[in-house]
Amino acid sequence: MAIQDSVTSWFIQNIVLPNAEDMRKPGYILSKFTDQGKTIALREFFFPESFYIELEARVSRELGIKGEKLLYSIGKRFGFRYAKLSHYPKADSIGEKKLDEFMYMFTRYIEVIYARQLKHRIDFKNRLLEVDASSYVCCAKNGIGYLLLIGPWTGGWSFIVGDNSIDGVQVTCQGRGDRRCRLVCAPAPLLKRMKLKPLAEPDIGGLDEDMERYGKFNEVYPTANGNDSLVTLIESGIFRYRRGQLFLGERRMVGIESSMHYMIDDAFSKDRKTRKILFETAFSAGKEIGKGKEAAFVQRLLSGIGFGDVQIVSVKGGGYSVMFFHFPWTAFAKDCRFTMLTGFASGLLSGVCGKDIGLKDVSKTEAEDGFHVQLA
Repeated sequence: MAIQDSVTSWFIQNIVLPNAEDMRKPGYILSKFTDQGKTIALREFFFPESFYIELEARVSRELGIKGEKLLYSIGKRFGFRYAKLSHYPKADSIGEKKLDEFMYMFTRYIEVIYARQLKHRIDFKNRLLEVDASSYVCCAKNGIGYLLLIGPWTGGWSFIVGDNSIDGVQVTCQGRGDRRCRLVCAPAPLLKRMKLKPLAEPDIGGLDEDMERYGKFNEVYPTANGNDSLVTLIESGIFRYRRGQLFLGERRMVGIESSMHYMIDDAFSKDRKTRKILFETAFSAGKEIGKGKEAAFVQRLLSGIGFGDVQIVSVKGGGYSVMFFHFPWTAFAKDCRFTMLTGFASGLLSGVCGKDIGLKDVSKTEAEDGFHVQLA
């Protein structure tokens, strides 16, 4: 890594990241990378890297190209929405020099939390972005990378240059045996001339957010269930936080804005087969974490990784009721089936009990004091 990049990465780790990502409030992970007088703190959550690795692998294996298109669509739409919520600069309004400065800093930021090394190249004339990565989260392990690498970078670049026709193709991948991962994002005609065939996703509609309601339902409230913040759990040794990356034991945890949760859930919950894949993958990830633990640990864990102020109560028959007070809210909450959340919580409690626990009933409430979800 060049000296300038090393210095900037240190600056991101020690100066930018602590201010951009607030992990001090129980039940909340709040992030704000850009600040142009418009950006509010966005709700994030952490989730096991193993979930994303297995979900992509299983979808690709069982659904083939149709499944990969679904993964790519989620990733690209998420990237576009996140750039919009964060008020990323637009190329036509700030000029090439300032945009280049923003992209350099943003690349260093993502490098710190997602990769070992990350480089980018921009061809402004052709609206082309190339991303070169080493050890990029998930992608380097499963050779797929639609949800966290290909899709989000493509969607974000599409927003920045104001061109919905931009798509992305990963031409090399460490997870497929190449030395590095290389992603090319460009307008469809240019990709065609380069003989690259993307999984095109032209639809970026329905991604707006009611920011007044977002602010209202995601307002920070003090915990009522004795739960700890992620910082407290790190200080107590439950998690390790190293250079912008979070670990639970040896398990990598991936932080991302909460829209990803809703967009995955919406895309996979519509069909019985994909809903089953999503539930089982989340269940498996949760069960591995819950083994040998107690329900009180699960409650603290779920709050710590950003799912609100969690309360777990045992009920007759050996089951549980799980209440998520102040769960991250987005405009997608109204139609969400919470398959991913139900699977993960069921898996966690199954690991605790040593037998399968199935949380099936979901209820949700938009109240004056926030958004609440109950599983039983």
